[in-house]
Amino acid sequence: MSVIARAKLGVGYSYYWGHGSWRSDGQQPGSCMGNCGACTHMGPYGADCSGFVAKCWQIPSPSPLTTDLHPYSTYNFFNDTTHWAPLPRAQIQTADALVYNANGAGHIMLFESGADPWGNIWTYEARGCATGIVHNLRVASASFITIRREGL
Repeated sequence: MSVIARAKLGVGYSYYWGHGSWRSDGQQPGSCMGNCGACTHMGPYGADCSGFVAKCWQIPSPSPLTTDLHPYSTYNFFNDTTHWAPLPRAQIQTADALVYNANGAGHIMLFESGADPWGNIWTYEARGCATGIVHNLRVASASFITIRREGL
């Protein structure tokens, strides 16, 4: 299964701080209420942004979608090169990620498509408590760097 196929299966699942799992049948999407980091989650499945990308990328090793895994934070994705490497945004391809981390805050999302990587782009991301895991059109500011998973 491809990175984007796994991402598509996550759409509709709830944001779940510190977690990364969902089902392939869309059942038990869960819910999240409150402010991220101090939110209340109901249900066994969902993901935060870094758990979502790690599961889609199948790092550090392959695992079933339903196995809850959260091995990396946005700090790791932004600063390390464990299973990925940075590249110029102009070279972005489907299944690459855009990540930022500054002053204790961060976010990561998967790039799907967009003619101008500095303009509107289609992404898959665990956006936050109010929205959950979504496929949406958005802009990534200059604070985001582009990273590519090894072997893709």
